[in-house]
Amino acid sequence: DNINRMWWEFTQQCSTKDAYESELLAFLYVHNPLVTECPGESTCPADFLNHPFHLLWEAPVSGEVEHMGDCPPADPYPWITSDKYTSDGTVNSWNQAYSSWEWYYQTGNLTDHIYTRLTSPWTRGDSCFAETPAAAHVGLSEISCPLEELRWQEYDAIFPSFYHPDLKEKSGVIMVYFDKRAYTAFEALLNVGQTLFICILLAGATVSLTTGAKDLVLNPIERISRKLLVIRDSPMAAIKLGDGAYREEQAALRLEKEQEDKWWTKFWKSKKKQEPMETVILEKTIIKIGGLLALGFGEAGAEIIGENMKGSDTAGVNAMIPGRMVDCIFGYCEIQDFADCTQILQDKVMVFVNQIAEIVHGIVDEYFGAANKNIGEAFLLVWRLVGTDAAQRTRMADFSLMSFVKIVAALNKSATLADYREHPGLIMRIPNFRVTLGCALHVGWSIEGAIGSEFKIDASYLSPNVNICSRLGSCCRHYDLLILMSHVLVNMITPEITQEHLRLVDKVELVGSKTPIGLYTFDLDW
Repeated sequence: DNINRMWWEFTQQCSTKDAYESELLAFLYVHNPLVTECPGESTCPADFLNHPFHLLWEAPVSGEVEHMGDCPPADPYPWITSDKYTSDGTVNSWNQAYSSWEWYYQTGNLTDHIYTRLTSPWTRGDSCFAETPAAAHVGLSEISCPLEELRWQEYDAIFPSFYHPDLKEKSGVIMVYFDKRAYTAFEALLNVGQTLFICILLAGATVSLTTGAKDLVLNPIERISRKLLVIRDSPMAAIKLGDGAYREEQAALRLEKEQEDKWWTKFWKSKKKQEPMETVILEKTIIKIGGLLALGFGEAGAEIIGENMKGSDTAGVNAMIPGRMVDCIFGYCEIQDFADCTQILQDKVMVFVNQIAEIVHGIVDEYFGAANKNIGEAFLLVWRLVGTDAAQRTRMADFSLMSFVKIVAALNKSATLADYREHPGLIMRIPNFRVTLGCALHVGWSIEGAIGSEFKIDASYLSPNVNICSRLGSCCRHYDLLILMSHVLVNMITPEITQEHLRLVDKVELVGSKTPIGLYTFDLDW
């Protein structure tokens, strides 16, 4: 503004050119583009990120100053020509007059290079400012044309806010181009930093949200999917999954109890119990449903469960899976004097049967067998021989015999069942009452599959061999024995066991058998 005001006064109001040139030099020293570092803690032009590097005189259309006063200027051009500033022909007089390293703001010195450019006629009529051919410009740096050599973001054209209606038409306007490359680079660096900060912030937020979603949703769903695949491939594994989950819960409860017993936990113990997540509830529910299916259908119904879970094209349930022939060792355990026990125990007979079933089923499972049916006072047990060789069949036969021996021993050692020996009603009806089972073993083929309709099905085994086994169990009372087994099974048992522990009892013809069956027993003493 001061430069253009002094220029106006010089060209139109009879002022001397010294005032304009003094204002121009003062401006250039204050914004000295040559100072790159401030000495000490003082302030200097290097503290600013933009510097003047080009001067433009946007002359009137005619290219010359149109004087309106009575004293036209002798040298109406913006470059420095007065004797006051050009007498010695060097920049020394300028530096002595305008440069100082003692002020608070230290301007520094200009060079002879700039002196030569400012005192020489400015460039006119070139292609740099082709839109204003009458304009004159001069560069203070290595850049000769800012419009061609710099991007528009790297320079800034400063127009004067000083306004006179005839300034541009009569005297022309002096403009200053500032070099903004340092500012633009610094701004770009800040933008890069801002971008990196936003990226890090977004990455952190994404990781946080993803971790939460993964821990709360994705991982539980994947865990549920894996367990569903396990149940689909091996339905009986659902029971083991349930047992494993229960043991983990009990371990967590014990650990929590131990932590609660620590003296320091009372200071931050939360009174509000945290509710389990929905995915955890869903996972436990699926395991429970799978376990209940395995318990309800048993070993014989594993194929029914697996086939229906494999079919993903429909939600319908097809329980009528065709049966298949399998070789099995069948065990039959019948509670003795069950009719009398039912009349005397009444509604407590269910507890009585379940207590016996817990022992029978547990020992059979321990010896690789499976419970198939609970028929009131009897239990049908199965050892499947599918895919086994001769040695494995012998081992399974030994396991079946050993499990029945263990069952008889466990019934007599059970403290729970011992209470029934002192039950007044049972003693009155049956003197010297003891809980006893008639156990029978037989081996043969059978059809494994589902029996029933779409309203109710049972997974079981159909075969004359199953009937023979049940009849052998009924014969235990007739022979007053605890264990009976057919000679077909005895032939599979290890010879050493047969010779040392088994005794031939009888040879009978049973309904359903075309040949006589040899009956063997395992004598027990307690």
